[in-house]
Amino acid sequence: MIEGDVVFVYLGFSALLVALGVPLAMGRVPPNPLYGFRTPATQADPTLWYPVNARTGQDLIGAGLVLGGLAWLLPRLVPSLSPDAYMGAWTTGIVLALLLVLLRGGLVLRRIEAERGGD
Repeated sequence: MIEGDVVFVYLGFSALLVALGVPLAMGRVPPNPLYGFRTPATQADPTLWYPVNARTGQDLIGAGLVLGGLAWLLPRLVPSLSPDAYMGAWTTGIVLALLLVLLRGGLVLRRIEAERGGD
């Protein structure tokens, strides 16, 4: 059986993703050296930074909600799940979610750059 404190840790991490995503999605984080989808292009041009980071923030919120659901539901749907299997499933979920967030941010950046190149 999965202990409640283990679930709480994963729920906390999921909440952190949501909390980090909200200011980005709302366009409240200016280009900076620490936080956001940071590339040379986005940091040099606020007209790239804000739309790319808005998508990244939305995706972080979605990832946090999905991972929070996974953290909460998995031990209830599979009560015989071992703690190691639970940790493995959640870790796989976070890795896949964060890779998807990065991929989508990169695609938004490329799309905007391609649209500008066509002007």
